[in-house]
Amino acid sequence: MFDLAQLESGNVSFSQEIVSLKKLFVHLCNQFKLDVENAELDYQWAMDRHLDTGEWLVEVDVQRMEQVMASLISNAIKHTSEGSISIGLALEADRVIFSVADDGAGISKSEINYIFDRFYKENNQQKQQAHGLGLAITKEIIQQHNGKIWAEVKKERGAFLTSLYRFS
Repeated sequence: MFDLAQLESGNVSFSQEIVSLKKLFVHLCNQFKLDVENAELDYQWAMDRHLDTGEWLVEVDVQRMEQVMASLISNAIKHTSEGSISIGLALEADRVIFSVADDGAGISKSEINYIFDRFYKENNQQKQQAHGLGLAITKEIIQQHNGKIWAEVKKERGAFLTSLYRFS
């Protein structure tokens, strides 16, 4: 909770550096591969083919981006009993879109507007062990990077999407 309060108040320093978007994405995908496989889920990742044409750079705090991905992957694993978790990277206009999607139960439309709120927990016995801070912290980190995070419901598939503005 201390981390969230510090982030919300702007009292957390970020060690931003300019990094290759492609290398960052591959690093993040490789970092969480074993976690997904240990949960006996399929793991997939895909990158926009345009990233192979030139060097795309972003200014990020790599450690904080690892924290964001850890939170998103952890939530995907927690809510997926079978199937797969997919990570994607796409370029869209002046934005970079990181996505984490799973084959889990999905997010109900009545809850989708609250999942990034502090202390929010879904109404499910199995999920009551969490503190409801992970996605709120994730949201604050993304906002500190001048980005936004949102969730979409696609049938029975829940997807978390994060956008970061491209640095050139």
